[in-house]
Amino acid sequence: MTDPAAPAVRRVRVWNSRPFRRLWTIGLLSSLDRWMMQIGLTVGVLEFGSGSTLAWMLLAGTVPGLLVGPLAGAVVDHRDARRVASIGLAVQAAMTLSMGLFLEHSLVAVACCHATASIAGRFPPIALQRLRYAVLDESRWTTANAAVSRIMALTLILGALLGSAGVTVLGIVPTFAAAAAMAALAAALVWTVPGETARPAAAGGGLRLGGGLAALRRHPSACAIVVLCTAWGLIGGGLTVLLGILGADLTGDGRGVGVLLAVYGAGLLLGTLGAGRLAPSMQSRANVASYLVQGFAWAAVAPLGALLLPVSAVLFVMGVVGGVIIGLEVTLLLRDVPRDLHGRVLGIYLVADGASGQLSLALIGAALGIASAPTVIAVGGLTSVVVTVLAALVMRAPRKRGRRRPAETGV
Repeated sequence: MTDPAAPAVRRVRVWNSRPFRRLWTIGLLSSLDRWMMQIGLTVGVLEFGSGSTLAWMLLAGTVPGLLVGPLAGAVVDHRDARRVASIGLAVQAAMTLSMGLFLEHSLVAVACCHATASIAGRFPPIALQRLRYAVLDESRWTTANAAVSRIMALTLILGALLGSAGVTVLGIVPTFAAAAAMAALAAALVWTVPGETARPAAAGGGLRLGGGLAALRRHPSACAIVVLCTAWGLIGGGLTVLLGILGADLTGDGRGVGVLLAVYGAGLLLGTLGAGRLAPSMQSRANVASYLVQGFAWAAVAPLGALLLPVSAVLFVMGVVGGVIIGLEVTLLLRDVPRDLHGRVLGIYLVADGASGQLSLALIGAALGIASAPTVIAVGGLTSVVVTVLAALVMRAPRKRGRRRPAETGV
């Protein structure tokens, strides 16, 4: 479905589409809700419990959502995307408020609410992606994905500021209430966006969970993107922890951490601006090259750990190429995949991305007990490079086979 309000010109900015602007705002509100909830939860649990309790609480808020990822994709492929997004955001809002209210009374109840919010939170991103593709013509999908990727960079900065300021000025419960209000507003805004004019053909029957893995086998480029996202997980899983250690060593207080995260966030914003301007023929190579630069740059942070300016410069470069990655990745993932399988493929991608980050965080936690932070950073960066090379080989090998035996394509 094309945007009926779009002028008939060759190149139109996605911001000219009112439905897209609303979908972008919905994504921003949902992301801010999660950031503020995360900061409020961290402060609140540490006030009433221990660091071990916080670790279990974060695990409860991650694993259930990862497990339902493929189911969420199948539901979006078969049901009204607006309804799925609205229900998911409403449940997220209710659980966020409940966590704030239960913090002083029962951490078990908080863990249950966090797990429920984690499950509900898996549905809106996939549904919103489908709605974005429904309100824009295909020629603007790449630009739209790059614009949406800026949400990550903005919430990295705004979410941390709003969450920390809210906890300090308003208190923990009002911070949770404000976060819940953002999710509730997002749930209401979903209904102001046009839905899809046609349902997927498969939606006429029951809910079919299969098809995502088969689509990845048929489309090696999409499979390679799923493998590539695990290369980021090797870095991103422990990025905040390791930057916290480096920042504290650099300045002796929280200022170093703030500077490093702000520099990285600024790089992300710049990278997403450039991602939407790349020609289609350059996107795959730019994505792989960005992963390679990111891995080597992260490894280079290790020997520079005691120098604020050089570390900040390297992190800025990491942010720029990271912004290119998040600006291109969804476009490359879904480019060759049929529309009726977008939800399931995106669900698998999100599971792989989240699982690799959590596994990386666990491994980094264990590694820090036997090695220094610079050593862990160097190993993580170089391992990310190795995974990137393997993914690039996966992407290239099927092309060579396809040129020799064209009759096998499309099976």
